[in-house]
Amino acid sequence: MGNMKEIFVFIFHLPVKNYVNLGILSPIGKMPAGQVRYKFQYAPSWLARADSYAIDPIHLPLHDMPFYPADNLEVHGIFEDVCPDSWGKKILRTTHNLPDNAGIMDYILNMPIHKIGNLQFSLSPEAPDFDELFYIQFNYFDKNRDKIMNILQPDSNISGSNASAGGANPKFLAIDSLIKLPNRNAQIDDLKAEYVCLNIIKNMGLLPPEFTFTILENQLWLVLFRFDMVDLDNKVFLPLGYMSLASALGLRHDDYRTNKSYIDYYNVAQRLGCKGLTMPLGEEIFTRAIMNILLGNSDDHAKNHGFLCHNGKWELAPVFDIVPQFNDKMALKLATGHQCDLDDGFALHRGLKIDETRARNIVKLAIQHTNQFAEIAKSHPEKKCHITDEDLQKIMNRKNKIPEEVLKKYA
Repeated sequence: MGNMKEIFVFIFHLPVKNYVNLGILSPIGKMPAGQVRYKFQYAPSWLARADSYAIDPIHLPLHDMPFYPADNLEVHGIFEDVCPDSWGKKILRTTHNLPDNAGIMDYILNMPIHKIGNLQFSLSPEAPDFDELFYIQFNYFDKNRDKIMNILQPDSNISGSNASAGGANPKFLAIDSLIKLPNRNAQIDDLKAEYVCLNIIKNMGLLPPEFTFTILENQLWLVLFRFDMVDLDNKVFLPLGYMSLASALGLRHDDYRTNKSYIDYYNVAQRLGCKGLTMPLGEEIFTRAIMNILLGNSDDHAKNHGFLCHNGKWELAPVFDIVPQFNDKMALKLATGHQCDLDDGFALHRGLKIDETRARNIVKLAIQHTNQFAEIAKSHPEKKCHITDEDLQKIMNRKNKIPEEVLKKYA
């Protein structure tokens, strides 16, 4: 499969509160497995706007020229960020009869209207109307409810298959939220564990998405309210730009463990002009790294970090997808290596330009907050939301892999 036609790209432009023409993706050949590769060029109308901006200042600066992806990529990462994860792809293959070797743009062209970020794609040059798209998406779930819920059930054949690190949970992307079901193949109830981690992250002073539990179709779901949408008073959700750290670093999106580190994360955030959300940039990235280590979240790959764009101005995305794992190798490199090592995480303070005393105090506070895991795990008013004793013991055994003598150094 592979569409060899030009694809028109549109961007939701906040000043006009509607979609305008951004540019064109043009086919330039195929990958060895048959997926089509595309170059991108900004539309003259976008370049002529006084309020235009580069959707990826690093790889797609605002110039009138064609931009070619790296040889190992189908498209530039900023476009792949729109593409669903493994679960979304499985749903699309089922609902749209797509082949196993479908390309990135095959998935995107068959996705529901509202996607991650502020881009839309079409084979037609006519810009979509936001109000019409909003209405279509608002009714999408009801029209496809039975088919979607059947796919998402834990005992369905699709949910029993293995998924990549970015798509271990069945999920549904709604207008204002991402709704997750537990991954039945996980060693623990990962949704309940994620709920606890998000509370600890919030208590530490970092910013997670808004989140809650809900019951849907007699299942416990974790609802994460979307941070790539601006919620107006009249409940119209306006999309913001989004770029993953993987795209900002020019990585393949399936390259989960790389030689890129939290220092690279800091450097690219600086290059985008980001500031920290709740603390200075270096301290925020340092705190995120330390919390990942202490919570055992070794699934900290570059797709699980990102940036938001407000009309050309970039900021860090909130902390998301943070769950205890049972792998001692971090996806992003710490100061010297990938081992989930608190001392190596602490050593990041030098490259992140943080005073040693301040860094030590951050680690001390992080230890205090993560030590509350067991208490928070049983604190939800609904007992159905509590982590089981068996799962809690597994998590605590994972946390206790950090030697006591190492923890005492930061007490």
